[in-house]
Order: sequence, then C-alpha cells, then structure tokens
Amino acid sequence: MKWGYVFVACGVAACGSEVAKPGAGTTSGGGSAGGASQQASSTSSALNTTIAAGGATPECDSCAADEFCDHLYDSCGPASQGYCTERASCTGEGPVCTCAGTVEMDDCAAYASGQDLSADATCTPPPNTFRCGGYFCDESTELCIQSIGLVQDIGCNPAPPECTPDANGALSCDCAASLGCSCEEVAGQLFLTCNKK
Repeated sequence: MKWGYVFVACGVAACGSEVAKPGAGTTSGGGSAGGASQQASSTSSALNTTIAAGGATPECDSCAADEFCDHLYDSCGPASQGYCTERASCTGEGPVCTCAGTVEMDDCAAYASGQDLSADATCTPPPNTFRCGGYFCDESTELCIQSIGLVQDIGCNPAPPECTPDANGALSCDCAASLGCSCEEVAGQLFLTCNKK
C-alpha cells in the first residue's frame, strides 16, 4: 500500500497514500523522566502501529492466496513485520517499485504478484519519470507531494497548470506556491511537504 514518509518528494506531480506514523502519539509530561513517559511513548507507538495496520496484528506467515504482505511505510522487510492485506486493495496507480526491486505497471500488478511497494528498493525509473516513494511520477505532468500528520499521504497527482518546465526541463517552486506547502528545488524537480489541517 501507499505508506508515506515524514517528507515529500515532488517532481512535476503530486502524491497520495495513507499511513500512520509510529510513535506520533503524545506522551504525558510532568512526571519523572523514566517510567511514565517511556510507557506513554510505547503505548502511543503500539497504538499508531495498530491504527496504521487497520487494527490488524502482524500475520504475514499465514496470508491467504488473495492477500500480500503489506509493510508500514513501504519499507518491506520480514514477514513478522508485515500485515496480510487483500490484493484487491490496489488503486491502479503506477508505475511502481516493488520489494523485489522490479518495476510493475501499477500497484494492482504488484499486489497481484504478491509484492508490496518499496520506497527504498533499487528500481530503474521508467523513461521520463522520477521516484515518489514506491511510485514513479511523470516528469512533465505530475508532482509528488506528501502530506504529513497522524495519517500521511504520498503519491503522484496532476501538477498545477502553471507548473510548466523551462527550456532545460526544470521546474520552479514558484509554480507550486498556490499549494501552500514548503518546497525545495533539487535537480529541476520539486520536493514538497504539506501539513494536514
């Protein structure tokens, strides 16, 4: 599934996906440094992990034939750290990078082959695309934007009409000003971080 990061990568497109950030809960203050705050932190981390997994507990050792092993933040990893998720839960967005290091047409193709998306695996970007977490966005028509908060979204979305590449194919953060996000320009691509309200 689309799991986000605390920062967003954008090229000429916007992104979308959902994930709860482990450890994002608040801790009670005012007590001794040891027991109370550590217990609150552990509790909030466990709670957010459960929320992110849709209330499930790690169970990838026993996934059904119509499920795949889904990891938080598209981080891949051992089955003991994943959650069985229906392969039909895809959105049809793509192309994508899988945990096997392969590029699939979309997330439906990845899930159908039993693979989760990977934000970290080494995948060769398809022509005229750039990396956006586990997705690849079109360089000329899309931006990759991550919204941060308790639930995080990352994915490829249409770029605003004013975002047109210059003669060198680069974009300027000025074109994304209407989105109200922080923006950094790197090698002609825009990296946006948006706070959810």
